[in-house]
Amino acid sequence: MSCDIGLYGLAVMGQNFALNM
Repeated sequence: MSCDIGLYGLAVMGQNFALNM
């Protein structure tokens, strides 16, 4: 479960980074 949350967090961070770019 912890890994799933970590992967989800990375996906959200990556998406926000792309939007900022």
